[in-house]
Amino acid sequence: MTGFYYVYLGIVALKHLRGATDIEKTVGWTLWWFLEADRCDEVGKKLCRRGSTVFVVAWCLAAPGYYLVFRG
Repeated sequence: MTGFYYVYLGIVALKHLRGATDIEKTVGWTLWWFLEADRCDEVGKKLCRRGSTVFVVAWCLAAPGYYLVFRG
């Protein structure tokens, strides 16, 4: 579920990316979109902060989950 929310935030944040070319808005979009906060307007910066929080929470939950499922 956090993955869908993360992707949604990234797509919405692209609208607030100043000076982005069409290639940056499509092909250039990566999993690290939240690191581009300095190129966004104020709304985009809020989305980037929220995206970084979701990213960290997802990894903090995925690591123990992976260990519990595959430790066998």
